[in-house]
Amino acid sequence: MTKKAIISIVLVIATIIIYFMGGTSVAYAADDDILFDQTYVLDDLEGSAVDGVPFDVADYPYDKNGDVEILGFAEYGYSAYSNMQDNYGLYIYLYNPALLDISDSSCQIQIGIGDSASSADTYNKYYLQVVSRSEGTEQNRFLKMKVLGAENIVDELDPAARRYFVSGIEIMCYGSSTITEYNIGKQFVFSGYSKGYSEESENKSTLNIQSIDLENIIISGLLDRQTVYRDNMDNPNVTSHNQVNSVYFALDEKYFNDYGGLQRIKAEWYEYRTEPIIVVDDQTAYDSLYSARGVNVGVYSNDFPYGVYTGVTTNVEQTGLTTQKHDIHYAWAWNCFNGYKERMSSSFHYSYKYTSDTYSPVLGWIIKGEGDIMNNYVVPESVLKSYRNEYESQFKSSVVTDGTTSYSSHLFNNNVGSGRKAGYNVYEFDAQDDIFVFTDYGVDPSTYNLWQDFKSIFGWTAENEVSLNDQSPFLIIDSENYNTLFAGETETIAERLLIDVSEVEKFKNYCDTEIAKGNKVVHFRFACTEYFARFASVIDDKGSNALSSTIGNAFVAAENVFLNFDVISLTFKNDNGAYRVIPVVNDPIDVISGIVGPTEPPDLGDEAKTLWDELVEAMKAFFASIFGNAEDWKKVLYIVLGVVAAIVVIWIIVKVVGLFGGSKKSETVIKIDPSMYRDQNKKGK
Repeated sequence: MTKKAIISIVLVIATIIIYFMGGTSVAYAADDDILFDQTYVLDDLEGSAVDGVPFDVADYPYDKNGDVEILGFAEYGYSAYSNMQDNYGLYIYLYNPALLDISDSSCQIQIGIGDSASSADTYNKYYLQVVSRSEGTEQNRFLKMKVLGAENIVDELDPAARRYFVSGIEIMCYGSSTITEYNIGKQFVFSGYSKGYSEESENKSTLNIQSIDLENIIISGLLDRQTVYRDNMDNPNVTSHNQVNSVYFALDEKYFNDYGGLQRIKAEWYEYRTEPIIVVDDQTAYDSLYSARGVNVGVYSNDFPYGVYTGVTTNVEQTGLTTQKHDIHYAWAWNCFNGYKERMSSSFHYSYKYTSDTYSPVLGWIIKGEGDIMNNYVVPESVLKSYRNEYESQFKSSVVTDGTTSYSSHLFNNNVGSGRKAGYNVYEFDAQDDIFVFTDYGVDPSTYNLWQDFKSIFGWTAENEVSLNDQSPFLIIDSENYNTLFAGETETIAERLLIDVSEVEKFKNYCDTEIAKGNKVVHFRFACTEYFARFASVIDDKGSNALSSTIGNAFVAAENVFLNFDVISLTFKNDNGAYRVIPVVNDPIDVISGIVGPTEPPDLGDEAKTLWDELVEAMKAFFASIFGNAEDWKKVLYIVLGVVAAIVVIWIIVKVVGLFGGSKKSETVIKIDPSMYRDQNKKGK
């Protein structure tokens, strides 16, 4: 007997009702002998109605430009008895006019559950599995998909009125990293039971369904409205920075008038950290490093002429009259010699020991810098994303899949920082409970130049920006606070709003436009992580001798990225303490911020001039306060400078020659900041 013949017999039983976006239709019995996963999609659709019109395949032709449409939503096998829920499942039906190669297991549906007739308590994503595709002349035009994990929500349903708040469905196709979310905006209320699944339906089905339009918020354009803020980028002695990632969008003022203030935002993302991103300005070095991409060199390989390192510290020890030992240590290195080398001169024997805190066995990111890369050089987001796409296309074997996202293990890793979680995250941010502060990373003494190193002997330290406190995860901008927030210089506004200076004008224009429409702008700061940027050295070291020469200029940066970032829902709270949860429909985006290089310290001449000017002013003020004039200030100043100069000369001799037990060894400590948010998978209050 054919599958269709079996189904035709079962149709007579008629005990499950499937909703088809405006009409109802009798379909199949919830019978142990019929597994609903195995029924054919067109058999299910035949005899149904869509928007009150009987389903006809001819009404759904091939259209290469057509969008995916949702035809139906079904509940199957719900029972009043806890021991009879094995057949329970939720299913949806799709019309795929462009015949997209929709993924069998990477699409998701957003469903809310709750007892209230007006809104769900919370929304979550569920993966969809394709269980049937149309065949023959309708090949791949109609799909039946099962909601995976639906059994986990059975206990949360009200048996008398089982409410499913379905806001949207995310479609992902094979061969594409882009996810498109389609709006559904329906509440489906099931009551009664299929035949045999309750006492009252022992002999006849009592199953019924009602659909209600669901209020949701559609957000578009997030890909072009993401911002980033980093502190201390102008400080040459800071290598670790606070990085705040955010997105912004507008909301109609009616939501605030009807439901109160915005209390919570629920979002999800996949979080990783970039492998070191190397930026070089020398063409020869770049070409050589580019050719080494994707090759596992281990610690060191003679096959490639160049290596890259950051944070070198050297300790020189004189052992006897004709022997010197050099300990050379890198904070991070790629393809730099590890171990011992020796070099002989006519009268001296030199030994070199090379070590590193961290080695990268594979070079993934290598960017060619143009012009001056020594002072806050910017590599835009578009360049990094384009580079990622090209790399993953070339080195397919390095690509791994995690849930709905894929990435190259040569470009990203799981070292996202203490208190944070690599991979999938879902979190509901609360306006009060998730207040965050900046991490005080401090200065990195190993970045000091010669003059700064000298001053540090006497207790000098580089200045660091004051840590920011009490930062809310989201800021609401409206006509009342607009003038205050956008007052002052561009740099002041950027720090106040926690956005990049280059984004201020764009952000201001967006707020102008939306507030004029009667909307409020939500600036959602969803992560505060560590951004690392430090100058690096590209060295010519083939292992033939102990010494290396430096080629061009370079720096290394690393940051956290947030793939498939998606806003799930917004929760409003009125003055009476009542909450209203509204689902959000928006296409997930990849948040990979452009990087900014460090800035080099002022040279010795500039610092000397600054010191001279400071001393001149200080002496003038000193003599004026004592004698009422500053006639003799130069004589005293020259004496003071002479003493200082003598000390500097002696110190430099000791530092360079290293004849008294070795030079000062500086250490680099890379700190990882705690998360800005609470338990990442904790359900909001």
